[in-house]
Amino acid sequence: MFHVAYERLHRLAARSGLYDGRYALIGDVLPTWAGITSLRRYKWPHGRRRAAVLALGLLTLCTLALGVSGGVHTASTAFLFHWIPTWTPRQPATVRTTAAQVEREGFPLASDRAPCYSVPETIYRLQNSSGRLSPYEEWPSPSPPLPRDADLSARLDAWLTAPVGTYDTWREFNLLSCGNPSVRRERNQLHVRQNADFWRAVSGDDVVEKRQELADVLRKAEREGRLDEWQDPERKGTRGLVWTAGNADTFDRVLVSLRLLRDAYNSTLPAQVFHFPEEAPTEEQRWQFLDLQAIVAPLASLTKGPLNGRTKSFHLKGAALVECDFDEVLMLDSDNVPARDVAFLFESIEFKEMGAVFWPDYWKDQPENAIWSLLGVQCRDEFTIEAGQILIKKSQHLDALLLLEHMLRDWQYWFQLSDGDKDLFRYAFLALRKRWAVPARHLSPASWMDRSALGGDNYNRFAGHSMLQYGLASEPNGIAGRPLFVHANLLKRIIAQLIYLCLTSRNLHNGNTFGRTLRLNLTLPASQPVSSESDFVFHCDHLVNVSPLTGIGLPPAALPGRQSPPPLWVRQRALLSRGLGTYFFDGHFSGAYVLAIENGWQDELSSLAEGAALEDAMSDRERDQWRRFVERERRRQCGADLRADSGLHTAEVASARMEVALWEHDQDLADFEDKFYEVGGGRAGGHGF
Repeated sequence: MFHVAYERLHRLAARSGLYDGRYALIGDVLPTWAGITSLRRYKWPHGRRRAAVLALGLLTLCTLALGVSGGVHTASTAFLFHWIPTWTPRQPATVRTTAAQVEREGFPLASDRAPCYSVPETIYRLQNSSGRLSPYEEWPSPSPPLPRDADLSARLDAWLTAPVGTYDTWREFNLLSCGNPSVRRERNQLHVRQNADFWRAVSGDDVVEKRQELADVLRKAEREGRLDEWQDPERKGTRGLVWTAGNADTFDRVLVSLRLLRDAYNSTLPAQVFHFPEEAPTEEQRWQFLDLQAIVAPLASLTKGPLNGRTKSFHLKGAALVECDFDEVLMLDSDNVPARDVAFLFESIEFKEMGAVFWPDYWKDQPENAIWSLLGVQCRDEFTIEAGQILIKKSQHLDALLLLEHMLRDWQYWFQLSDGDKDLFRYAFLALRKRWAVPARHLSPASWMDRSALGGDNYNRFAGHSMLQYGLASEPNGIAGRPLFVHANLLKRIIAQLIYLCLTSRNLHNGNTFGRTLRLNLTLPASQPVSSESDFVFHCDHLVNVSPLTGIGLPPAALPGRQSPPPLWVRQRALLSRGLGTYFFDGHFSGAYVLAIENGWQDELSSLAEGAALEDAMSDRERDQWRRFVERERRRQCGADLRADSGLHTAEVASARMEVALWEHDQDLADFEDKFYEVGGGRAGGHGF
């Protein structure tokens, strides 16, 4: 028992940031004895101080020992750490079980926990039958981040010592956090259908091998001094824009964005465009890039290689980020057009605090995806990211970028876990127990003004052909979400078809390409006017494992001193986003095939009503566990029940959750279409997209 108590003290101190693993935990308090620890750099205190610290150390261990056999409660140790300003006085609940039991019955929900705004951590202690030294494996739920100043050794240790388990154990573990209607509704069905067999085939040996392979990449980089390259004062803090191009008409697309940035928004940020050596721009394009103060260069470390049926060269992004001349980088896809100047991003508190901002995609990762076992991280109920825009600081996150670069070189393996390159950015951060900042508002599909453009059965459906991504909460008027990027990811496919069909009479042009956004209506009756909170950092964990009643996600443990509940507007967005559903449909625009997207909204708790149908991919047992989770949230009564206060349970309010916003009424979008065509030189027919 004494050994277990010491181990618990060791773990708690490490997670609270009090202990970094380099020295014995209580080496200046207690003497060495067999079976506990070997004290290093030990020096006895003297006199009364020695007696005091000895008593405190013994009291700590005894108190912790008393809590080992059952659930551990806040009151037992809170007073010992009361003086630490960033410490949440909470020990995780401990649940003992076996792998066979959880594979048969699922992981049990932990009992109610308090205080409400603390990391709601539960340690599941599974009896170990793998023959490893420890008699059990600890499965923390949710998987915690490490402090921002944790070194590479600590990050790799946390990753490599994470539980391995079996596919079935991981699936059941992931269902605790991701077995709910929101995750199931926002699954990427094509990705699941194509890769589910691969996920099931990933074994424990595969997990150990892949983790070690990636850890070795970073250890090698550390030995070679690569991780210190961007600490040089002459390089640190340099900033600029980066694109990758080469295939199809991607150079022309980049030129459109550059013209808008230089000539419409007066941007002076340096710019670099990377391509595979096999895919160089024409001489005319080179002169145009030079005129726009952009450097075009082939990658030095990577060639295109076989794509095995893929038409896109996603895998050059990692190498471009690593090779570019900037520490602080905004990387843009060639079909992503800024709606205004982007320079403010580099000065934002979000970027300065976190060193990275990622923008969301429409989907959520599924609990069956083997990526969670490879990362050693429990499934996170959050939206995936899209890499149309990535803001990152290499002096802070080069380790994650080197992981990304390596995974993209082995893209045939990793793309079966991530739908393209986009989520490998996020996976690299999670592997190293890092976090990132997020924009003020969830993305919205954008479309043309003509509601009947696709005709037939699609009359009056919102045919989203572009992603509208928003700015940051810290900018002026930013909390409402100011449009920042128009990522025309589906629009370019329509135009390619129009070229093929040689259609000109109803081709897309200035006046019929953009004009509307389908967005989540974030104004709840319970809302109060909000103003910009200059020191608030919208952290990704605010949107993870969000309560369907209060809108409270995980506390941003990576931000010391920021342990208060998030503002009301954050909780509203977090809660309402859980009801989103994303749907593809197809049609024809004047003979050209169109793949379009639209969002809908549905109250996720409606699935608990008597006689309600199961969400696709959700089992009866999964729904029963979801029901128990919701009942527990109701008992906890943590903060205002935003659902009840806003009337979300009524059909009238639910039906108004999505709204169409006209660009002509938005100061950031009113003249975007004119600028795109007249300033950027964008044209239908493939030259602009």
